Parts: sequence; structure tokens; C-alpha cells
Amino acid sequence: EKLGVIKENDIVYKDIFHREYGKYELLLYENDTKLPFKYKNKKIKRVKPSYKNEHINIENNKDFINQVKDETNKEFDINFIENDKAKKEFYEKETLTIIYEDKKWLYGINNKFFEMDNINFKNIFENWDEDKQRLKVKFNELNDKTKKNFDITFEFEKEIKNYGFFHISVKDVLIMPVNEEEAFKWLMFFLKEEIKNLDRYIDKDELEQIFYNLLDEYEVLSWYGLKFDVEKILKVLEKEDKKLYFLIKTPLDVYPFEESRGKKRIIVEDLDDFRKFRKVESLIIVDRYVNTIRHFRKLEKILERLSFPEVILITQKVYRDSENKEIDEIIKKLGIKRVIKEKNEIPHSRWWIVNDNFYKTSDSLEQENTSFDLYDKNDAFKSSKELKKILEELK
Repeated sequence: EKLGVIKENDIVYKDIFHREYGKYELLLYENDTKLPFKYKNKKIKRVKPSYKNEHINIENNKDFINQVKDETNKEFDINFIENDKAKKEFYEKETLTIIYEDKKWLYGINNKFFEMDNINFKNIFENWDEDKQRLKVKFNELNDKTKKNFDITFEFEKEIKNYGFFHISVKDVLIMPVNEEEAFKWLMFFLKEEIKNLDRYIDKDELEQIFYNLLDEYEVLSWYGLKFDVEKILKVLEKEDKKLYFLIKTPLDVYPFEESRGKKRIIVEDLDDFRKFRKVESLIIVDRYVNTIRHFRKLEKILERLSFPEVILITQKVYRDSENKEIDEIIKKLGIKRVIKEKNEIPHSRWWIVNDNFYKTSDSLEQENTSFDLYDKNDAFKSSKELKKILEELK
């Protein structure tokens, strides 16, 4: 009666066109899951006619309507009803397919698919991140293609709570590092590729630039708050690739950063500390690495603290052509005069000329903590011939 098969001792199933007595088969399937087909393939088939009403007590015979359950994921038992006797036979179940496509869950049998309630990905993947909608994985478990694409394709078998035991095929599911340590391994993978492609000595400033450019390029890795640490990078390279290690280590040994001989030091620990440069009317920034949208966004915040003085920026061309449009918009909005030079024409150290006062810093705008050392003009020019030449060209 629950299935609409019998009512008041009579068979009312719609596929039975003739209400006549005889031998019938009643197949009842029940799958004890949350799937949207609790009863499936219910079927009554007339085997042969009869002149006696022998189904009169079918409702009361529990053997006839014993609903078969699939709690252990075994094949279905099927009850045959033949007159007033029941017998069980063993049949193979049909293959059930469940897919997730276009943000919809579908179940399918015999290549026909129907919408169903969502399955929580946590029930499938133990390391699923609900917030990022990605699977957390360990770096060493992946091949190079997967590491670059940040997606993964694989197969496994698993019992899904409330649904049963499935063979699961996963295609291009998005992935992310398990933690900060794994994210750093991932970043080092890309960093080593960059160094190999350049195949030359790289100084600390350029390495830092490459480091943060990679974080810009691979947003997934930027979620972990990775900070540039040249010693940590060298430690990995020394262990994993000696050639790359010496391409970074040699410039540090041959051309170490000069020690400050400034008369006065301004310590900057956060953006508001830039207000220590009081009443800034003019500012010339000589920094070869202010050439990404990340740096220009930071510069905009700094200039806001300085009440937007007149600015001349001497730097290289933009690192990525795709960032040109947004950078040009910031330059126009802030009224910055930008002078583009070749890298070797720009001093290694960064110089800020604030109201004709010469300050030197060795740190990128990326750094939260940095310092600016005040120099006499003559000492600044002695320290950097490139600086003197550039400023003379501005006149």
C-alpha cells in the first residue's frame, strides 16, 4: 500500500491493465539510504491467468511484502510472490553512478541521470577545506603537473556515510597545501624553476622580487603568510640543488650589503610610522623593484600617510605586462612622475630623497619592519655613482 501497488486487497498498480486473477510476481526493492529513490524498480508481472482470487490475503502475509534492505551494501534480495507462497532469489544489483557536475549532484542508472540532494564533500575527503572548497594535500604526494595546476585526478574506494560503499573517480578537483610548511615546499618548487630558467647569479633583492612575484602568481600559496627568508631558502637549496645554491650564495659573499653610515635613523614598523617623515613636500624614490602592482598598492598607502607629496619614481619597467593598466591608473591618480631605467642603471640600495634629504634603505616595500638612514649628499654620491648620475639627469 505504501508503494501504491495494492489497496484494500486489490492490485491497483498502473501497469496492470486487466483486473483478473492469476499468478503474479511482485518485486520490492528498498535501499536504506538518503538517496532519492528509496524504492526502486517495483514491478508486478502477470505470469499466467487464473480463475481464482488467490491474492486476497497478500496484504497480511508478511513474507510477501518483506521489504529488502541494503544496509550492508550486499546485492538485493528479491521476493517473488507466487499466489500465496513466497520465495527469495539472488539477483545482481544495477550499477549506481553519482556525479558532481556544474555544481549539481546527479545520480544515474542505465545512463539516465536525475538530480539529488547534495553530499557533503567532508564525507568523501577527510582533508576537505569547507572555506576554500579545496582538498588539502601533501606536496610530496603529487606529480609535477599536479603541482603546477593545483588540481588532482585520482581514484579510490570508500564508504560514504549514509550512502554506501563506492568506487570513486575524481577529476580535476582543486587542491591546496595542508599547512604553511607544505606551502613553502610548493613555493620552493616554483622558485627553483625560476632560478634554473635565469641560469645566472641572482642577488638578494632580485630573489626577494621573484619570491613575492610567485606569491602573486599562485594565489593559493599567498593564503599562508609566507615571508621572504634568504637563509631558509639557501638551506633548502644547499640540500636539494648545489648549483642553484651557489647562484644565490655567491652574490651574497662577493657583494655583501654595505653597512649603514647614516647620521640619523628612522625606524618603520608599520604604515603609520612613515609619518615620522614630517612635512614631506617632495619625494624622489630610487628603487629598481617598485615594478609590480603589489608594490604600487603599498606605495599608495605610504603616500597617503605622507599627505600625497609630489613624487618622482625611478625604477625598472613593469614586471608583468598584464599589470600595466592597473599600475598606470595608480600613477595617474597619485600624480607620480615615473622614470624607467634599465636595472643596471639603478643603484643596488634603495634611496628616498625627502625634501633634499638623502635616506637609504636596503629593504623592499614588502617588509613590515625597515629603516631609513640619513646621509650627507656627498656621502650618498660617494656611496653610489649610479645615484648621482640619475639625479643629474633629472635636472
